[in-house]
Amino acid sequence: MIISLLEKSGMSSANPVPVPCANGFVFTRADCPKDNDEKEMMEKSNQGPTPFRQRSALINFLSCWTRPDVTFTVNKLSKFMSNPGAVHWAGLIYLIKYLKGTKSKDDLYKPL
Repeated sequence: MIISLLEKSGMSSANPVPVPCANGFVFTRADCPKDNDEKEMMEKSNQGPTPFRQRSALINFLSCWTRPDVTFTVNKLSKFMSNPGAVHWAGLIYLIKYLKGTKSKDDLYKPL
């Protein structure tokens, strides 16, 4: 599942990182695009709400069933699914890089 997330995100060759969220990342409403011009610019660069939701939903599924180590970061990012800004995208990309480095732990918890 992580491999498909990496492929859909175009991050198969990204460098992995050691933690799910970098020190100093703070996700707030102030980082959301405020006017239509900013929103259109984000959507044109393929960083609109829909791709953000798709990736977040897949990571949320992982966090619920097999990867509790990313739950806190996913929770914080999920608050901005309707209007993600550049900081929220940076946090999501960082989280995907973490998952790449830990894809061997894909089955951290196995269902009974």
